Amino acid sequence: MREGRQDPWATRTASKIFWGFYRRYVIPEIPPGGVDMFACNKAFRDTLLTLEERHSSLIAQIFWMGYRREVVTYTRQERVHGTSAWTLRKKINYLMDSVFSFTDMPIRILTRVGAFGSTFAALFGVFTIIAKLEGRIEVPGYAMIMLAITFLGCLNLLGLGIVGSYAWRTYENTKNRPLAIPMRIEGFGETHEQR
Repeated sequence: MREGRQDPWATRTASKIFWGFYRRYVIPEIPPGGVDMFACNKAFRDTLLTLEERHSSLIAQIFWMGYRREVVTYTRQERVHGTSAWTLRKKINYLMDSVFSFTDMPIRILTRVGAFGSTFAALFGVFTIIAKLEGRIEVPGYAMIMLAITFLGCLNLLGLGIVGSYAWRTYENTKNRPLAIPMRIEGFGETHEQR
């Protein structure tokens, strides 16, 4: 685990925001500064290699598997030679893979925003109709255009969230992650051998 990093301020801030968000909403067991490297035993390696996911987060898989971990801290030094191959594009792809592979939170947010927005649009519609009937809205067509745009836009978000929930469940089932990962398998001596 990194105790510190000698990176530019913007990089440190972006990293802190990402790992804070990731720890809070996706995998709480990840250390505050994230993880850059790890060592493992043969059993862990063999189990990790059974996960056949193309667009995923290796670090998230490590913590998802649940093996016992020991933390070794270090301070990342400033690069002396060359430039990093860890470009902004790669970082954004990693962020998306890390989030979309391990949580349906974006879909849940979309659904909630859609539901809240549709409710708000319905209330807004009631007030707009009352205002129109009382003569407070003088522009022809304003009330209907505002209602249609607000309500249908929020209804679209709600619908996308619902469809996304079904897509997420299908995606979860196609990842073929094991339901449980045994740390070791115990035999029962002669009783086990006689069967």
